[in-house]
Amino acid sequence: MTALLAEAAPRGAAACAHCGAPLPEGAARFCCAGCAGAHALVSGLGLDAFYRRQETAAGTLRPAEAPPETDFAALALPGRGGTHRLELMVSGLTCGACVWLLEQALAQEPDVLRARASLSARRLTLEWRGGAARANALVALIARLGFRAAPWSPACLRATEDAEGRALLRALGIAAFGMMNVMLVSVAVWAGTDMGEATRHLMHWLAALIGLPVVLVAGMPFYRSAGTRCGRGGRTWISPSRSASSPPRR
Repeated sequence: MTALLAEAAPRGAAACAHCGAPLPEGAARFCCAGCAGAHALVSGLGLDAFYRRQETAAGTLRPAEAPPETDFAALALPGRGGTHRLELMVSGLTCGACVWLLEQALAQEPDVLRARASLSARRLTLEWRGGAARANALVALIARLGFRAAPWSPACLRATEDAEGRALLRALGIAAFGMMNVMLVSVAVWAGTDMGEATRHLMHWLAALIGLPVVLVAGMPFYRSAGTRCGRGGRTWISPSRSASSPPRR
């Protein structure tokens, strides 16, 4: 399928350099102290490529003001050789760049043996060498980046999947409806050998009136992704075959 290249001007000074939210009056680069700290953390880890590739909505990665209240150390499962494992559900994972940032930031911790995030399931698997109390420090690092972690629960994910599934199913149904009706009009045009020129033009206009709204509505998932990237001054290839989990190149 032919891809569409979308490009926009760099992000203006009116957006936060970390989360993309509008800047309050008098602010220079960041909307809050949390975003300033998160940006410094990402830059200090050498992961600045994240800002050129992210597709998160504005304000999604704004760090929470209060630290997590859950004692994640109690949820850590002991493993072999003095290791522990923790399963988390992470809010804010919306693109491949988010997965890349989260995994790379955790992988730079010297005691972390494994950090694997799933974009579709919003699931993070952590494994480290050391005591269970280390879990709280690792979750605090995730929170400093702007993500929100909670104990993994398939029930929590189900509501999000249902909402996304309904939206995609609705877009697919609209696309199928438009496709069938445009094909009916097209068959009439090409099979009607005795059709007058005025009638033929009318049928073409009818197909356009059906097809254009369908393209606008059914393609909304791709347009949202492109709009987010363009708003952040990046480029994106809009194609159904595009992989959302490909990591950004540094």
